[in-house]
This record gives sequence, C-alpha cells and structure tokens, in this order.
Amino acid sequence: SWQAWKEGDPPNFVVPYGNENEQDDRYPLIELWDRAENVWVEIKERQMHTETSSSLLVAHGSLGQALLGTAMGWDATHFRKHEFPNCGLAEVQW
Repeated sequence: SWQAWKEGDPPNFVVPYGNENEQDDRYPLIELWDRAENVWVEIKERQMHTETSSSLLVAHGSLGQALLGTAMGWDATHFRKHEFPNCGLAEVQW
C-alpha cells in the first residue's frame, strides 16, 4: 500500500483495519473523497434557501484538494494533480 502512495497511485493506498477475526481494509483517499462529496451535498441543500450561489472554500492541502476536486466533478485519481496549499482558499460558484 505504501508503494501505491509512493508511486503516484494514492487511490489504491490501502490501510489494513480490524483484527485477525474481522479484517476490513480502508482506502483513506477514497474515503476522504466520499466525505468531501457529502459536504457539498449539505452545503447545496442549505444554500437552496438563500440567494447565495457561491461558497468560499478554506481548507488545508488534502482536504482542500478533495473538496475542490469533488466540486469540479473529478474523482480521486486527480489527487495531487492540482495543488491546493495549506490554508488555501477558493471561491466556488454554483
């Protein structure tokens, strides 16, 4: 799994999770992307009741990449293809 991260294939980075009786591998980047998609769903639902058509995204590196990537419709294979610095910000217009 570390090899996947190191070789530029972060979506296939796997972290073994569980115990010897019940093993459940985790894919941290895929899970981050899924959480980012859920954040946008909630933000859009809340904005439906306002006149606002944009959101200000303020986040750190990986989370910022996931939020911006999902807003753009990109999947996790775009991780690290577009830089989002620590304490970065971006305005997303819907």
